[in-house]
Amino acid sequence: MSKSVNLPTAELPVQYKGWSGMWTFAVYDNYPIPMLLGEDLANQVKRAKRVGMVTRSQTRQASRPIPVPEPSTEAPSVLPETQTEVVDPDSMPTTETATASPVPGPELEQQPAPASATTSSNSTPEGASEPELAEAKDSHTQKAQPEPEIPSGAPAESGSPATETTPSPTSLPEGPSPSPQSEEELVTPASREQFQAEQEADDSLQKAWAAARSTPPPLSSSNRSRFVIDQGLLYKEILSGGHREEWQPQKQLVVPTKYRGKLLSLAHDHPSGHAGVNRTKDRLGKSFHWEGMGKDVAKYVRSCEVCQRVGKPQDQVKAPLQPLPIIEVPFQRVAVDILGPFPKKTPRGKQYVLTLVDFATRWPEAVALGNTRANTVCLALTDIFARVGWPSDILTDSGSNFLAGTMEKLWETHGVNHLVATPYHHQTNGLVERFNGTLGAMIRKFINEFSNNWDLVLQQLLFAYRAVPHPSLGFSPFELVYGHEVKGPLQLVKQQWEGFTPSPGTNILDFVSNLQSTLRHSLALARENLKDAQEEQKAWYDRHARERSFKVGDQVMVLKAQQAHKMEASWEGPFTVQERLGAVNYLIAFPNSSLKPKVYHVNSLKPFYSRDLQVCQFTVQGDDAEWPDGVYYDGKKDGGVEEVNLSTTLERLQRQQIKELCTSFAPLFSATPGRTERAYHSIDTGNAHPIRTPPYRVSPHAQAAIEREIQNMLQMGIIRPSTSAWASPVVLVPKPDGEIRFCVDYRKLNAVTRPDNYPMPRTDELLEKLGRAQFISTIDLTKGYWQVPLDEPAKERSAFITHAGMYEFNVLPF
Repeated sequence: MSKSVNLPTAELPVQYKGWSGMWTFAVYDNYPIPMLLGEDLANQVKRAKRVGMVTRSQTRQASRPIPVPEPSTEAPSVLPETQTEVVDPDSMPTTETATASPVPGPELEQQPAPASATTSSNSTPEGASEPELAEAKDSHTQKAQPEPEIPSGAPAESGSPATETTPSPTSLPEGPSPSPQSEEELVTPASREQFQAEQEADDSLQKAWAAARSTPPPLSSSNRSRFVIDQGLLYKEILSGGHREEWQPQKQLVVPTKYRGKLLSLAHDHPSGHAGVNRTKDRLGKSFHWEGMGKDVAKYVRSCEVCQRVGKPQDQVKAPLQPLPIIEVPFQRVAVDILGPFPKKTPRGKQYVLTLVDFATRWPEAVALGNTRANTVCLALTDIFARVGWPSDILTDSGSNFLAGTMEKLWETHGVNHLVATPYHHQTNGLVERFNGTLGAMIRKFINEFSNNWDLVLQQLLFAYRAVPHPSLGFSPFELVYGHEVKGPLQLVKQQWEGFTPSPGTNILDFVSNLQSTLRHSLALARENLKDAQEEQKAWYDRHARERSFKVGDQVMVLKAQQAHKMEASWEGPFTVQERLGAVNYLIAFPNSSLKPKVYHVNSLKPFYSRDLQVCQFTVQGDDAEWPDGVYYDGKKDGGVEEVNLSTTLERLQRQQIKELCTSFAPLFSATPGRTERAYHSIDTGNAHPIRTPPYRVSPHAQAAIEREIQNMLQMGIIRPSTSAWASPVVLVPKPDGEIRFCVDYRKLNAVTRPDNYPMPRTDELLEKLGRAQFISTIDLTKGYWQVPLDEPAKERSAFITHAGMYEFNVLPF
């Protein structure tokens, strides 16, 4: 059970991470180790930095004289975790104005506190806004306060008021803010004086200033607005329609160019919800105005990457319809697709349907399938074409079963030209897709009405479809293929009611002649009907379409084929247009990705509107040199100090200093690897018996390359001749630059090696350590493996065998 002990306390002046003030510590003379025991200083200072305001209790606490403890030989030492330092109050920084300094000097102890806060150019940092200098009322007591050298991100510097004052209208509300906490994202961009100066100096506002200084200020052409000056600031007054004299006009503060970008971000970005153009313009128009604000808002919203990425699938404007060519010869071109899978397999294991439609006659074919493998699809297509003949062209989607090598061999054998539809654009293969919808509805209705034996009645469903005239052709597929109406259930009923009438006899020649004439006439009429139908469809489709095109190198957003959930973004990108394929298809490249370029229809693309880079300029105190950019070692094969590339942004003196530094460490830039003597690598195989594998057979060219590499490694001391009982074969791996990498196949050795459980560093911990770093250096060792030697047992196990003999490594192999 824990034991509580009451200890006396003492307050000491403390400096901690740029903060100074009085802090409470426990007084005890029997600690196991020298230490300071007090309240949680670190978290308190963090909270104080986040709040950044001075309270009345702080002011009263800071105004008291500080008792300096008597020197003692047993003074507690400083904990390294907090790096807290006990200081003399005489060395604390002071100011010459009536401020709440943490430890006032003698001249401030006799100076009475003023009734209100005083502001001067010495106490107010440049660029500080009014909320940063506002005093927080009724805040909790806190005994820490920033020094003047704290960065601008920490508010309430040396000019903080010493007594309670009335908050200004622009002061921030009390309590934590749900919006981002950085100073850059505060609502007020500058002080009133700075804003007024920017208004007067802005060239785009000179006409408005001239109009406002006229007596009286002229009204606009609509007699509803005018520019006025109120307390030195420029406003635009707007009178509402049907206004009365007692109504107050709406006053819009005219914004200079410098602050318009920040206002656009506040009005559109988070936390404004990324609203559209009209809402963003209305939100700004309540309080602000500048010439061309509507255009700036539209441009800003259009170039918002978040809005472009989330968007809607309907964001893009459709391109005009491209009608498919009219095919005159039956079964010259067919479209093929696969329907399914259905929820349940039939008793015969069928779950898919292979569908085929002829472009000329709209004749459909369907075959029930148990799977969609390429071999199964090949057999089904062969069965269909055995009845109707092999086509000249066949159109499919980009499914893997249609692009398999088996299918390509089938097309090549029978002289078929394989056409592939544009990915994610089903309209390219719309003929068979539309038939799939009709046939799928037939099958679903049959399953709900009868049973799951739809594969047994599939041909009956096809008969019903073929007997109905196609709306685009005006004839049924039966009539265009067979030249006459077929007898179906309705024809049987009609014949039963009318009575059977035998057809007049005719010879075979007349029948064939009449059939050919009927087919020619029917197909000609079908072509005319199809042409009229396509023109009507195009006119209807193109009402809301417009011509769209992209150039090579344009940045585009790509519509996602499907979304995992409703909250997922509809578009991805930006990507680059690599090539234009035809009128409406584009080859899109994916930079910074391993994906190969893909073909997309123009309706799946929309232009990406980029925004100018938003950069800020900052100055590091005490160092006005340019930021060194691009100083790196260009690791060429030859190496050497002369190969070091220096950035052109460096000044002449900086470049000379870098050259001198590199020259003083010239051996580090050598292409020849070094060798450490402080560590040796061991290979633990336990009680495993030695493994010996014969060398792989290689070509004479590869043998020569192996011999050259062995000689180089022997000269460098990387390897030595071996008589080990272990042996692994050599493998030559080609490099991207055309050279050959010498590798050893150690897979069998690795199988019997006991691995080391070495703790790998966590990525998040490394990022935390590097989070506050100003410079980050990376080290790339020259053939780093060759710089770590092996112990004697490991050298025997690393032995490799070639046609030229056996060798073993003295160092770690690649």
